[in-house]
Amino acid sequence: MDIKNSFLTQMAKGDITNLLQANNNSFALNFNCVRIGIVQEFYPANLTALVKIASKRVLKINADGTQTVRDYAPIVAKVCYSSPYETHPLKAGDEVVLLFNDREIETWFINGQANAQNHERMHDLTDAIALVGGIRSLPRMIEILLDCLHLFYGNSDIQLKEEEIISNTPSITVNVENAITTNSDTLNINAESEIVVTSPDISITGDTAQTGDITASGTITGNVLVDETAYTGTFKDKDGKTVTVSNGIIRSVS
Repeated sequence: MDIKNSFLTQMAKGDITNLLQANNNSFALNFNCVRIGIVQEFYPANLTALVKIASKRVLKINADGTQTVRDYAPIVAKVCYSSPYETHPLKAGDEVVLLFNDREIETWFINGQANAQNHERMHDLTDAIALVGGIRSLPRMIEILLDCLHLFYGNSDIQLKEEEIISNTPSITVNVENAITTNSDTLNINAESEIVVTSPDISITGDTAQTGDITASGTITGNVLVDETAYTGTFKDKDGKTVTVSNGIIRSVS
């Protein structure tokens, strides 16, 4: 009798352990914290994006050990940039970090401030936040430059170094209301097309090497100096007329 009772006790313990383990597994499978997402569409009007979770849902384990899987339905996530003062477009295929809010997020997203919760859901796929500018997969990894702060987009990039700024772009347009003043030991502007500066005043101090046309809006009068040296060349004024400069003196406007 003692042996039988001991056997039943052990069996009962085993059943409870299995039950607890199954319950833990079920809880973990339905508990959403952080996932990787792939952008399908971007909606800039309300800063949301249609995002696909970058993994598949396992439906069952087959007898041969293979899995039966299917895609998660795409979800609409609230877009969160790494800085509140920095934005950039999102394209299909961009990778984001998906965070799932502890409680429903819709009430706050619509109204702001502190609100009563309108739904009791917790850690739900519905309440996703897409964190932009985070992790990347190896196939989409970018080159890391260790000697500068690197900002890039499309065919343009800016490298901010300790004592130098490098800008690589096919075209530069600068719009300012007042003067542009550049004080630098070296200023190199290399452009494949024209450099457009809309400013009534341009002041450049430093050694200057410039490739491409310079277009300055605003009337050009007086001497034209570069690095305190009389400039020889041509400009276009705001009316598109060619201003010819020789030794810093405007010779003609045509």
